[in-house]
Amino acid sequence: MTSLGVPPDVREIMNDGRLVLKETVLHEGWEMDNAIWVYYLPRTDRHYVVMTSHGSPYLPTRAELEAKLAETRHSARSIERALEFLP
Repeated sequence: MTSLGVPPDVREIMNDGRLVLKETVLHEGWEMDNAIWVYYLPRTDRHYVVMTSHGSPYLPTRAELEAKLAETRHSARSIERALEFLP
């Protein structure tokens, strides 16, 4: 465990934190790394979002998650448009 003033790294968050939420994240053209986790770390009294890239965990930025949400919404709209052609 690190001292109180040192920001935690992703390993500390995953090892010492409490898993609060696990959901699926979609990646256009990529079949791996499709989980997103939210951990609560008591030492910092904060929640952290963790994703993986090629199997290695990391802390995504807010901008990255917003871009991922836009990508997912675009995919959903594409599916909705395709469904209009089915009976």
